[in-house]
Amino acid sequence: MPATTESDTPGSCAAPARDAAEVVGTKDAAEMLRVSVATVQKMVERGDLEAWRTEGGHRRIPLQSILKFTRGRTTAAAPARRPLRVLLVEPNAATARAVEKFLGEWGAALELVVVESATDALVSMARRMPDLLVTELAMQPLDGFELIKSVRRSFDASGLRILTTTALSDVDIQAHGGLDRHVLCYRKPLALQRLAGFVDALVVGLEASSCGAAPSGG
Repeated sequence: MPATTESDTPGSCAAPARDAAEVVGTKDAAEMLRVSVATVQKMVERGDLEAWRTEGGHRRIPLQSILKFTRGRTTAAAPARRPLRVLLVEPNAATARAVEKFLGEWGAALELVVVESATDALVSMARRMPDLLVTELAMQPLDGFELIKSVRRSFDASGLRILTTTALSDVDIQAHGGLDRHVLCYRKPLALQRLAGFVDALVVGLEASSCGAAPSGG
């Protein structure tokens, strides 16, 4: 897909990858890897991550490069001291089974809870807050937009990453009030390779923080 990211276009939803590699900015890469922006810049300089600069001078990093980097570490590394906690909210049973099977490839490095409604998601989060919330936007009676608002009103969600999946158009999303820049939005049908890179980065970041290598802010 052309070089567009969720943080570049708040409230819009990225389409599946096509010809060009999907990319993120330095700040988003730092958040995915849970390291500082300066660390990401050093990784680029060392050649650990591929990158290029836009005409405006902004560095862009392909998600595929992050996937390649994290795959090499997660396949060889021991599991984190605790698994990455993922809460999947998906009312479509077939889609839920497909994503559950896909995420099962991470084994003990990932702990998955699957629910079919926003209400069930809030109950689950009251019991234990996940690291990553993956939710459909089009649900009844409480949709994904209201779920996100409820989470932020009711919980300390400062460390929570939120990924939405939807077939809604950007116009429909804006009609619901849009999504803020801290929410990633993936278009359905879900590009599993892209999801793999995102999850790998979170697993590696959790492993690093669990081992006492807490990153500095960036």
